[in-house]
Amino acid sequence: MDFGWVKNLADQSNQKEVDRLNSERRQKSELRQEAIATTPLVEKVYLLISACSDEFNKYVNYQHLRVTLSRVQKRNHGTANPDDPELAYTDEVAYFTFARNGWTYAIRGYNGVVEFLELPSGTGGSMLNYKIDEAAIAPIRKLVASFDGGSQQIVWKENGQIIDGPKIISICQEYFVDFIQKTN
Repeated sequence: MDFGWVKNLADQSNQKEVDRLNSERRQKSELRQEAIATTPLVEKVYLLISACSDEFNKYVNYQHLRVTLSRVQKRNHGTANPDDPELAYTDEVAYFTFARNGWTYAIRGYNGVVEFLELPSGTGGSMLNYKIDEAAIAPIRKLVASFDGGSQQIVWKENGQIIDGPKIISICQEYFVDFIQKTN
């Protein structure tokens, strides 16, 4: 009796497993790239909001109308894929807040998602020291990192649509304008 067909079945099973492992590794690699792209975007958004705040504060005449801005906070929540040095990365949350007239706005980024948050903090209160990374707050806007297989780079999307650098700047400007108008 010829058992060549059994060997073929085993070879097919082996190939399927190799393909599955390669696909899983590729997915982990893409998730890693999306996750590590998050903090740099939060830091760039911080620079833009900081410049807007500085410029606004330069022209405002009353102390209570000034925008107060925290620094970028980073919190480490462990290591993802610790068993594979090539795919391992720090699971990090990065955020900052800015406040005025009882409102706090925040930008929070983690695992390939950058969220725009708004929090009424009550009369005269400030939430600049609030642990934004631990709070269950629904975002008013969300940017999601996506690995583009064609360019082999990360692209940012809002509502499934790719957005470029100028659009991200525009979103941040709109967010700052909304913040000032809401807190007037």
